[in-house]
Amino acid sequence: MLYSVVLTLICLLALVLGIRNLGKFPKSLEEIRLEIETSFATPFSGKSWIWFLFLISFFLLPFFWGLTFFLQSDANVLVIVLGLFWIYFWSRTLILFR
Repeated sequence: MLYSVVLTLICLLALVLGIRNLGKFPKSLEEIRLEIETSFATPFSGKSWIWFLFLISFFLLPFFWGLTFFLQSDANVLVIVLGLFWIYFWSRTLILFR
């Protein structure tokens, strides 16, 4: 459970730092998506590492939280399947398609 809480805090901290580097509070998901898209164009800048940290921790959240509660049961298979759907949906939304 400790790892799940730490990963959630890392995700929130990276999101706050990424939004703070935007200079203004984003009014929509589109502005955050554009910032993530530009971070792929310049992967070695400081802002890019913050957005990469956010994406990786955001993609891993359902795995950590789901397996925290369902590791000892048969529902861990459902956690993995739903986690893969989570990654597919958000990568499609944030990275691949407009």
